[in-house]
Formats: sequence, C-alpha cells, structure tokens
Amino acid sequence: MIDLPKALAPLKDDRLFQKAGIVFGLYLAIFLISLLFNVTTYFSSSLLGIFPNADRELLNILVEILSILIVILVTFPVSIYLLGYQFRIADAVRKGKESTLPEHDSIWGTCKLGVVYSTLGFIMLAPLVIIGIIVFVLSLGVVVSLSDTSNGSSGMVLGGVAGLVIITLMLGVLTFLVSTILMPACMYVYLKTGKLSAALSFSRVRDVISAAWLPFLIIAGLRMILSFAMGVVMLVTCCAGPILRPLLDTLTLLVCGGLFGAVFHEIEITLPVSEG
Repeated sequence: MIDLPKALAPLKDDRLFQKAGIVFGLYLAIFLISLLFNVTTYFSSSLLGIFPNADRELLNILVEILSILIVILVTFPVSIYLLGYQFRIADAVRKGKESTLPEHDSIWGTCKLGVVYSTLGFIMLAPLVIIGIIVFVLSLGVVVSLSDTSNGSSGMVLGGVAGLVIITLMLGVLTFLVSTILMPACMYVYLKTGKLSAALSFSRVRDVISAAWLPFLIIAGLRMILSFAMGVVMLVTCCAGPILRPLLDTLTLLVCGGLFGAVFHEIEITLPVSEG
C-alpha cells in the first residue's frame, strides 16, 4: 500500500529544523500577509475618512482590489515554491534518497516543479470549470424561464433546481478525482521522464492510475483530515494562529511529500515508466 517508514524517513534528517524552518517561515509570511489584507479591508472604511469629498464606496473597492493584487503578487510565487518543494521531497523518496530533505539550493528548479504541477492542474481543471459555468448559466436560465411563465409548474421548477444540484455534485466529484488521482499520476510521469508532453500521455497516466489510485485517495483523505484538524485547532486557539497555522501547513507539506514519494517509489518498482 504505502510504505510509511519510507514516507516518514525525511523527517529524520539531521538538519530537519533548519530545512523545515525555511518552509515554516514561508508559510508564516503567507499567513501574515493574508492577515494584513484582512485587517486592511476591515479598517479601510474608517481609514478613508481622510477623504471627505471622495466617493467612499469607490475608494473602498479600490483599496480591496489593491490589497488583493498585493497578496497575489507576493504569495503566489511563494506558494509555487512550496508546492515545488513538496514534489522535490517526493522525487527524492522516489529515487531512494529519503534519508534527507532536499536542500533549498535550487529556487528555479523547485519553482519549476510547482509551475508544472499548476500547469497540469490548469489544463485538467479548466474544462471542468468552463463546463460548470455553462451548465450553471443554462440551468439557471431554464429555471428562471419556467418560474416566469404561467406554464411552468412548481414541479418543473423544482426538477430544474434538482438537476442543477445533481450536475454540480457530479462536477464536484470529477474535480476531486482529477485533483487527487489524475494530477499526482501525471506528476509522477513528469518526474520520471522530465517531459510535460509525457505527463499528458493518456496511456502512461492510465497505467499509473490503475496501479496507485487507492494510495492517492488515501493521501487525499489524510490531507483532508489534517485540514480539518487545522481548522479545529485554529478555532480553539485563535490567538496562537500565527504559529500553529504555519506549523501545521509545514507538517502537512513534509508528510504529504514523503507519502507521494513512497507511492511513486512503489510505482517505480511495479510499473516502470520509460524515460523516453
């Protein structure tokens, strides 16, 4: 299934606190920047009182847009780096180098992995998002049309709403399966071959999924459990959020990176993928 000793072996690194401390610092920076955005948005109306003759509503909107842009510009590259570092851990475990965590010595190489994974996500999830928007608009139009006409019975309107809910749930399930099974499978092929085109090869990805769909689902379930625990801890100890949230994010990254690596290593043994 999943070789837990191999997956958790990177946590035995002699320089664990130094390497993980950098990850913790980056997550802390993201948390503080997001917190600053929330505080700025909350107090924007009172701070803009220095412009008595200005359109307060317009200024509030401008401040919120500016804050969002700043948060995105600052945190997105950091998030890409952290995502890439998770798969550097996975790649190290895949290659049998699980005794140590990767060094933070290759910013571009780490970011490249994050960009590749994000690109795979965009390619695979964008069609679902577009389909979802189209279906939602069409279904909403049908429901509104039925409710506005005398011929539209309440049963037909409820049927339209039920259809919209069912389609939304189906798209949600597909999105979950793509993000938890398909994307990691594609990422394994990329780590093995170094080619994005190979990662999008249906035959190669299909074989990986058939060999490791259950471990991928287990990792997704574990991540959901950690996220739930994170939310509970944040709710109970809100004052310690600036420390606990980045700490739990760091733990999640290290553990999930090792788990992916252990699964990738098993795939390497049972289902070799050509590097060509």
